[in-house]
Amino acid sequence: ALHELTGMNFTTLAPLQKSAVFRLPEPVNAEAWVSTALSQNLLLQAREQALDVARQEIDKAKAGYYPTVDLVINRNQRETGDSLFGGGSKVGVNDVIVRASIPIFEGFATSAAVGKAGARYNAAQQDLERDRRQIDRQARAAYAGVVSGAARVSALDQSLQALDSARQLKEEGYKAGVSTILGVLDAERDLYAVRRDAAQSRYDYQLNMLRLKQAAGTLNEDDLLNISRAGP
Repeated sequence: ALHELTGMNFTTLAPLQKSAVFRLPEPVNAEAWVSTALSQNLLLQAREQALDVARQEIDKAKAGYYPTVDLVINRNQRETGDSLFGGGSKVGVNDVIVRASIPIFEGFATSAAVGKAGARYNAAQQDLERDRRQIDRQARAAYAGVVSGAARVSALDQSLQALDSARQLKEEGYKAGVSTILGVLDAERDLYAVRRDAAQSRYDYQLNMLRLKQAAGTLNEDDLLNISRAGP
């Protein structure tokens, strides 16, 4: 997936630091994030612009029903013949013509154009409403993912500390002859499983935070750089 997005091959990826901070989103309010998403999401802004264009196309098509008036001005030079008072002269003459055209026989073509423009407007409106519902859902899901992710990271970090202490006790008990090797292996297995889940929870948190900001239309380069700085 990363290769498809960037066109580059990556052999190694830096892990997140354990010291990275996993905060709740600001503001801590799902409705506020949804409201921001519905007003600032880039896809929705593009859909709204497409809807405006479609509305203008309807007005443009309806103009075919209206009569048109043309104003034509012709300027001519005329020469007069000799008169009793002297030779001939040039006289400028302006002809002003007003032409009115009523599109009686173009009504069917105009009606068809208006119908097509209306269909495009309805399609653009449906696209906007569909994407609004989708962005609403994405913002809510990402917000819930960030909130639950922050709690999960904290809980798994506490579990890691407890399981690491339990593993050390098992190892010391095995050395002292009061624990079996199976007990040590079980402790190692449990510690590995929680360490894996803790790492996954950190990545899930970061992804959900990016998804939330993307849905809200606030994602920027600094957000990506902050994740990069969270590496080792």
